[in-house]
Amino acid sequence: MTLSELIEALENATRPDREIDAQIWLLLTEGATRSTSHIVSATNAWPHFDIDETRDSSGRLITVPAYTASVDAAMDLAVAKVDDGATDIEVAYRSVDGNPHGRAEICGPTVFGMAKSKTPAMALVLATLKAIQAKLADAALRDQGTAPQEPRP
Repeated sequence: MTLSELIEALENATRPDREIDAQIWLLLTEGATRSTSHIVSATNAWPHFDIDETRDSSGRLITVPAYTASVDAAMDLAVAKVDDGATDIEVAYRSVDGNPHGRAEICGPTVFGMAKSKTPAMALVLATLKAIQAKLADAALRDQGTAPQEPRP
């Protein structure tokens, strides 16, 4: 899944989603791998089931963080991927008629992302992914020499 596809999936999500969490991990963790196996009992002694193995770059089996369900996991992701040392990360929770909503903003000298979603964790993950996307787009423009350069002091 590409970064754009992941952003779209999260924008369309109506609740935290472990599959989106796994796709975030795979996209943003260098060397991460995932394999699934469908297990079937030859004698029907037990129901069919799937084994989903996600591993880090060293081959170690890991449990993917619950980025879309946990503000702590979402904040860890944001700090690890977009904090350049002077970054402000804000997360807000709001309830309207008993329905939770989240809003997040990431702002720094070299990064910006803002998002609203169903929960604060989902909003923070979405803002993080948008900040990464903007940073990559800016880097691509700089490589082509078409991005505005930073003003000199």
